[in-house]
Amino acid sequence: MCDMDHVLKDIYTSDTILIQDEEMMLEQVHIRYFDFMDHIHERMIDGKVTLTDEEIEDLEDCVNEFAFEYGFIQFKRGIHLATAIEHA
Repeated sequence: MCDMDHVLKDIYTSDTILIQDEEMMLEQVHIRYFDFMDHIHERMIDGKVTLTDEEIEDLEDCVNEFAFEYGFIQFKRGIHLATAIEHA
């Protein structure tokens, strides 16, 4: 039978570590993304709202990087949860 106290402790410990990873990842992605959005906003003010192919690629890279990193953190969270339940 599962020792739920042990499982909950492992999940909490795992989440605490993964939240730190997630914060660092989001900080890096957000800095890059918001810098890019500031650049686009400045161009909009100047009346230049058309993005170049390179800028579109940069924006796609920002979104893809975020999706990959966030997905990886969630995957690690799932592995930790499964391990905690299995070893209970």
